[in-house]
Amino acid sequence: MNILIDLIQFIDTALLFSITLFCAFIYFKTRDPFAGKTLWMNLPTAIYFLISYSFSYFTKFFNMYYANESNAFSIGWVSYFFAIFTIMVIALSIITVCRYGISLFPISQERKRIGIIVIVMISIAFLIFSIFFITFYSVGNLTDTLSNVIWIIYPTGSLAPFFLAVVMIFYFKSIKQGNQVRLAQYYLGAFLPQIVFTILDFFLFRQFAFQFTHLSYLVFSLLTFYYISTNYFLRYENNTGISLDKISVYGFSERELEVLKLLIEGKTNMEIGDSLCISVNTVKSHVKSIYKKCDVSNRVQLLHKIR
Repeated sequence: MNILIDLIQFIDTALLFSITLFCAFIYFKTRDPFAGKTLWMNLPTAIYFLISYSFSYFTKFFNMYYANESNAFSIGWVSYFFAIFTIMVIALSIITVCRYGISLFPISQERKRIGIIVIVMISIAFLIFSIFFITFYSVGNLTDTLSNVIWIIYPTGSLAPFFLAVVMIFYFKSIKQGNQVRLAQYYLGAFLPQIVFTILDFFLFRQFAFQFTHLSYLVFSLLTFYYISTNYFLRYENNTGISLDKISVYGFSERELEVLKLLIEGKTNMEIGDSLCISVNTVKSHVKSIYKKCDVSNRVQLLHKIR
């Protein structure tokens, strides 16, 4: 049973980190705002998943190999300040997930800002309460300190996205944009079961390293990953439908238009040079000029800009 739990915990941590790295790749390659928003939402959660998995792994490892020694593992590497850092990561994860959910509501930007401020203030209050809780409840035991952060504080704080999802139900029919509707469905599907996961983590699975609360964040990350990957291949990798007649506003020279046409076809700099009977360095100069006129830094951004 423990092996199965460890395997599940490893898989969900690896999946979330892979999704976060993919979002980072897409964002830094395309500067797509949606990929950026998803990246900053996933990053704190991925860090927390790593902390939780590392805590579970090293606890079992040291207790296995040093159980008979007088200095049996008491998680000395986990200081009180590390526990506070973990709480801060949890609070940041809750803020970013709730902020993402608020952005899906069909309300004005001013009301969204007010909602985000309220979430931040609640998270700060939760952070302060959590610090006092682990200070007095754990009574200086470093092992219990982080255990209580993972067992109690994380599932409790994760009720915030659940309550936000409940409120979203009443606004759902007012969401008109297709992509917002889909993302709202993802949010509801991922976080409405959170109340059940919190109860399970509290009363039935306290002794297990894996927490059902992980599922809410992982499911939403997987669904947004599917949306981003589909969006990426449709918007950035698909070069059809680009008309050179629509890009006269950029003031390209005749030679730059020839180079641009071959760039759209996916030609390399060497292939472009061979086709136009010019050197690779000349091609690079034209490409650099094209990027500058379009205010982009790579080919993917260029294709998106002129679409």
